[in-house]
Amino acid sequence: MRTLLGLLVLATAGCNGGADVIDDPVEEATARESELCDGLVGMQGIAWDLYAGVLVTDPVLPPPAPVGGVFSHPDLPLLGFSYPDGWTPEALRGSGVVGVNLLRDDDTAIWRYVSAPANGPLAVETVVDTEIQAARDFYGLTGEGTVVCRLRNTAEVTPGTGIIGDTNHVLVRIEDRSVLLAAQVITVSQDLPPSVFVRQISAPTAEFDARVYDTFLAIDWQLLYGGGRNENDRDGDGIWDVFDNFPDDPERS
Repeated sequence: MRTLLGLLVLATAGCNGGADVIDDPVEEATARESELCDGLVGMQGIAWDLYAGVLVTDPVLPPPAPVGGVFSHPDLPLLGFSYPDGWTPEALRGSGVVGVNLLRDDDTAIWRYVSAPANGPLAVETVVDTEIQAARDFYGLTGEGTVVCRLRNTAEVTPGTGIIGDTNHVLVRIEDRSVLLAAQVITVSQDLPPSVFVRQISAPTAEFDARVYDTFLAIDWQLLYGGGRNENDRDGDGIWDVFDNFPDDPERS
């Protein structure tokens, strides 16, 4: 399996604990426009806002947790989640490095979560450029690409602490691929190297909305909220028990 280089961070987000019945969540979200990126609609708009820390309460959330396999990081068991069938996780480990590359088995889509120390002062733009180039190399892309959305912010992580978080979010289309990247460089002291966090999700543009819902956000939600609807899914078939005619039989719903 090809290995990707890179880093990643999860932004905090909100959820709707309601039990709305939605026949096609991706279709339901089609008309929703991002609050932070003009013209970006659908599930990718929801993902963009969530990664940037916007409280999103759409009834399509939370998505059901996937049931293909379970990953638990050997050095940080809290970094654990279920993932869909047809994907393979690769733990990232090293001196201060904790993360995982989850690659679809046809090498056309990625969910990445990594944190690592930097060797010295580092601009968040450098992290973004390095990560996008890694995605280009992995997919074999040569096109220039088009930036759809970009969000840049520098602020104290907690006011009064002097800890600075420098963030850069970008959504880029390169040939037939969409890559959403959220990078953050946190500096505690000018005398210490910063910590770097990056999240990357990418898939063919034609199916990006669908993969955002059934894979990317489905995993993110487990890490943020412990599963959401799936806390009430006894047979693990992705159907909430209140809507499942056979809540203890994963073969029937």
